[in-house]
Amino acid sequence: MASIKKDGASWYFVVSNGKDPITFKPRQIKKRGFKTKKEAELAALEVELQIKKGEFFKGENMTFQSLYDEWMETYPYTRKKSSTRNRKQSAKHLLNVWANVSINKISKQVYRKHMNSLVPIYKYNTREGIHVVGKMMFDYAIDMEYLKISPTLNYALPKDMNQIDGEEKLVFLEISELVQFIEIAKKHGLYNDLEFFSLLAYSGMRIGEAICLQWKDIDFVNDSITINKTYYNPNNNKYKFELQRPKTRSSEREILIDPSIIKLLEELKIKQNIIKQENNKFYKDEGFVFTYPEGYPFSIRQFSNRLQRLLKQMDDLNKH
Repeated sequence: MASIKKDGASWYFVVSNGKDPITFKPRQIKKRGFKTKKEAELAALEVELQIKKGEFFKGENMTFQSLYDEWMETYPYTRKKSSTRNRKQSAKHLLNVWANVSINKISKQVYRKHMNSLVPIYKYNTREGIHVVGKMMFDYAIDMEYLKISPTLNYALPKDMNQIDGEEKLVFLEISELVQFIEIAKKHGLYNDLEFFSLLAYSGMRIGEAICLQWKDIDFVNDSITINKTYYNPNNNKYKFELQRPKTRSSEREILIDPSIIKLLEELKIKQNIIKQENNKFYKDEGFVFTYPEGYPFSIRQFSNRLQRLLKQMDDLNKH
């Protein structure tokens, strides 16, 4: 039997929901803010009927922040660190709005209205990341019986027609431009530039795969490279990096390399051996191909800066 009580100018109800199967403590459902006693009684009756039918879900008083905290307790154990970090970043966009809101108040209409409001603010990829984490969290809520229906159900991300799908700051060069770029890298590039950008251009390797390339991955006899890891370093600290397995099995592969690129890498290895001897006292030799003078692999930001430097020289040259 529900208990109906008055709290100041409003009414609230307390409904018994059996005992917790683990702690054996009584479970109660409380809801406040009713203007009249009759409203509280009708709402309490509805909850009691839901309990009898097995249709009552436990998210009545759970906040979005509580749902996130509970979900995040287990998520990192099933995903890579980079994935967890990305999910946390995306979740911030939802927590900033709904942290203290009960999850049963976040309807499909509320969810869609918020996600649609992000269209003029963020690119499609960013909004997709926010939606993915929202869907994962609400799917978890359903699995735990906190909710009956996910507010993310059947939601389709709108596209901003002023943006290109999956738009990123990528560099695409025509063959003639690529030849010019490689020539500039040869004449004006820093140590590793020519070899690194030539390898990227003619192998199709991702930058994270090339950065963590080790000499043992290169078959100089058969002109091939084995790709079985990728580089993870969210803070771009050259001392604090991790080598991770690629996201998919198909990313682990062996690729044939043009003999001219293999020759460049052979020449680079000779140069590197000289640097090793010169810096023998502090050189940390872990067999990386593209390294700082201390032997640590270059960071992605480092090569991104080098790329911009060479592209600027290319632009300046073409202006004349």
